Amino acid sequence: MIFQQIVNEEAGCLSYLIGCSQAGEAAVVDPARDRVDEYLAMARRKGLTVTRIIDTHLHADHISGNQALADRTGARILMHPAADAAFPTTPIEDEEEIRIGNVSFRVLHTPGHTPESVALLVTDRSRGEEPWFVLTGDTLFVGDVGRVDILSSRLPVQELAGLMYDTLHGKLLELPDETRVFPAHGAGSLCGRNIRRETSSTIGLERETNAALRPMGREQFIAEITRDVPETPVYFLHSRDLNRAGPGLRAGAEMPPLLAPRAFAEAARAGALILDTRGDAAYAAAHPPGALHVGLDGQYASWVGTLAKPEDRLLLIVKPGREEEAVMRLARVGYENIAGLLEGGFQFLDVRDANRDVVEHQRMSIASPKE
Repeated sequence: MIFQQIVNEEAGCLSYLIGCSQAGEAAVVDPARDRVDEYLAMARRKGLTVTRIIDTHLHADHISGNQALADRTGARILMHPAADAAFPTTPIEDEEEIRIGNVSFRVLHTPGHTPESVALLVTDRSRGEEPWFVLTGDTLFVGDVGRVDILSSRLPVQELAGLMYDTLHGKLLELPDETRVFPAHGAGSLCGRNIRRETSSTIGLERETNAALRPMGREQFIAEITRDVPETPVYFLHSRDLNRAGPGLRAGAEMPPLLAPRAFAEAARAGALILDTRGDAAYAAAHPPGALHVGLDGQYASWVGTLAKPEDRLLLIVKPGREEEAVMRLARVGYENIAGLLEGGFQFLDVRDANRDVVEHQRMSIASPKE
């Protein structure tokens, strides 16, 4: 078996390339839209062809790369039918086995985070008949379990929480303690509340240390998992709906136009939201009135998706040389309604020509003053 975990540290997303060297084939599980070239290059280096694409569920925190990867490889997209995807998929059901050479994926239907969620119990039959690890999607994380409130507008949150309890105790916790756990998200993801920094664990370790798995009845679990849940980010349902629609999603975002200061200002006056992605000091020194500050050095896309609406037209101020990064990272969460970027960055803004005021802020330390 060839196994590779791919980490997106900004969003806490984890995807996987799993293949059989003898068969020369591989599956990509939970592919991200912006990593398609990376998956293909990795497969080539290992002498593999991607023939299966598996999404453990319809993701809400990022745009899947399943369409772009299928277009590039001709691989089939496998999903549980409860996803109700609007594009062609090969349905996978509970207890179904998917074989790629010596590698076996046993499908476990694990509703709770979403109705269509699945986990994949993976066996390397060249090593033996016992499963080696389980890909748990957004059901079981390292130190946490998946949120059940994302679809609360469509399904009662208590119903999803009950399904999550049944899934955890009736399926995942029935696995041997030594079974390795590889989730679809790690630290930094908004799909859980207390995800630890490790990107893998074991069933036994989670049974001992995961607060959501401590001994409790179903009703207590429902009460605990639905208490003090963080507000659902604005972009979650938007991203999920895009992932359900499928066709039309590109592998990456097209670059919007570079706008001269006057055109940039006119677009802002017409209602576009200015997004200043520079560092704190640069923003404080000078920025256009009303500009929303979300720096690129951090959880940029998640914060933009929390503070701005999917339908907002965006104008970006970006440090020269980072324009493509700023656009691509927004595309991860389905934000592509970008009217343009300020040509040359803010330092070249001619305020008089653009007929725009500039705001300055004094920066203050949060350290307690000396008495």
